[in-house]
Amino acid sequence: MTDELRSGPVDGPRVHAAVTVWGDIDHSAVTAAMGVPPRHTAYRGDVKRPGAAPIKQTYWTWSTEEGESYDGDSFLTAMVEWLEQRRGAVNSLRANENLTIVVSLVAYMEPHHSVPGIYLSSVLLKRFVDLGVDVEFDLTLLGAD
Repeated sequence: MTDELRSGPVDGPRVHAAVTVWGDIDHSAVTAAMGVPPRHTAYRGDVKRPGAAPIKQTYWTWSTEEGESYDGDSFLTAMVEWLEQRRGAVNSLRANENLTIVVSLVAYMEPHHSVPGIYLSSVLLKRFVDLGVDVEFDLTLLGAD
């Protein structure tokens, strides 16, 4: 069921889309190419919190704003449109054989939430393929507090 068919507040899973550039990269070069500052970065070997394993691969991530929604497709569509506006930067980054570009649909769900709707039409999939980026889904069910 899409958000527009619901009445009142959504009270749905917290959802966002992210693009991550993984590999042998320089964060400042990716930031310059994409034209926005990252939301998250790490270099291989960094430790993000005490006791955690070191980061295995350098990455740079930018994401859409998080929202409560059952419509995962709208976040993926917004991300592909954002990347298409930066097609030259994406192509330039892809010329580096030592990196991967991945778009993620991320959803954090409480036990009472349903999984957000995810429909990847062939048209939307082709847009990602044409950009040369992979797509993954990170669906997390949060425990009851």
